[in-house]
Amino acid sequence: MQRRKFIFDSALTVSGSLAFSPLLGSCKKENALPVDWDGKVAIIGGGAAGMYAAEKLRALDISYTILEAGSSLGGRVKTLKGFGDADIELGAEFVHGKRTDFYQIVKDEGGDFVNVEDTESGRFLLDGQLVTEDDAADDADIQKVYEFVDEVTDYDGGDISMEQYVDQFPSDFPQRTRAILNAVSANSAGTSLSRLGMKTLALEEDLWTAGNKDYLVPNKSYIDIFQSAYSTALTSDKIKYNWAVQSIDYSGERVKITNTNGQTETFDKVIITVPLKVLQDGDISFTPALPSAKTSAFDKIGMDAGMKILLKFDSAFWGNDFGGIIGGALVPEYWTPIGTSRVLTAFVMGEAAEYLSGEGNNAVNQVLAELDSMFGGQAASNAFADSHIEDWTKNPYVKGAYSYPKPGMGDARQTIASSVQGKLFFAGEATHTQGHSSTVHGAMETGGRAVAEIYESIFAEEE
Repeated sequence: MQRRKFIFDSALTVSGSLAFSPLLGSCKKENALPVDWDGKVAIIGGGAAGMYAAEKLRALDISYTILEAGSSLGGRVKTLKGFGDADIELGAEFVHGKRTDFYQIVKDEGGDFVNVEDTESGRFLLDGQLVTEDDAADDADIQKVYEFVDEVTDYDGGDISMEQYVDQFPSDFPQRTRAILNAVSANSAGTSLSRLGMKTLALEEDLWTAGNKDYLVPNKSYIDIFQSAYSTALTSDKIKYNWAVQSIDYSGERVKITNTNGQTETFDKVIITVPLKVLQDGDISFTPALPSAKTSAFDKIGMDAGMKILLKFDSAFWGNDFGGIIGGALVPEYWTPIGTSRVLTAFVMGEAAEYLSGEGNNAVNQVLAELDSMFGGQAASNAFADSHIEDWTKNPYVKGAYSYPKPGMGDARQTIASSVQGKLFFAGEATHTQGHSSTVHGAMETGGRAVAEIYESIFAEEE
């Protein structure tokens, strides 16, 4: 059982398609670029959106530089090597649907796809006991949870949280299944039941177009796939590492970007792909200040704490035919990373992640204690061998998991995605306006959209 094994065909990590080529096709010129435009584009952030934007700019023969705050590319695409039997994805782990460019580049690079539905079955924590999927299928309360999740797009009520909604129907959503509902809905969406917006979630769910199957890729890491597929675009001369942007001055004809070390670079146009939390916290200052509507929109979208705690054991104490657990009180979702035999991933978002993040290394002990309580005795503690905590909340250039729809979000994504003065262009998964936020392919699509907007703006300036 992987992250969305028990979500049936619902798509709680919302998505939608912003095709790049049709936008280019609307231009009537034969050349990729006006021949007399010799400007340069900055891409702030080398995650999925930034790498994809670089590839599209390269194809258009537009000069660009990636300004990456860290020491490597990928952003929330990150792989841990050597911990288990296979590489383990510390960030993005799933390919959501076939109708995306992400699926295509994975396929082109020789990735083997494993349908999540074909992986080993998982277990539910129900009434303090672990039960199998078959047992859960006979439980009326669990079935109500999945019927609700599967039909969330039908919601047409007020702009309230999912918790507020289900509280109105205690007989349908009793406390015995609340942790399961939190796991398969809110935790998967990057938050908690009390923070996930019902109306906004339903609207975004309805826009999903990528396909309803989720896939794992056992033979290739995602960062290796990106760097191979876009090797021509991601050459060392096109990237400045450890270049954390502190300020952007777009008051003049060109845009001056200054990093935390006081170094400056000047560009004609800028694609800003940093995670939403970086914008929310004001880590980058703008001169002049961004429009108030845009800065207000930052806080209308959620981005919570998020982490993966990897636990390696001397033996697989959980037994055979085991894919993971849904419904833990502390950890909503556990799973076995594909290709590993003695590793468990504890996947924690929202309020639970905030708590465990504050516990530091003691988080491992708390997770082991929860597993001991599930399996009895000291089953997990006695078999424990090693751990790795990937706390995205403490990464200063990410500061959380991924965006999710809050109550009252409205058209905040559209507002954030809008360009400013034909100089600043915004990308990244949180800016996806057609339902593909919180996914790798959604981030890629926004990078393509930003490049298309730059392309159109260049023609507009030439006319």
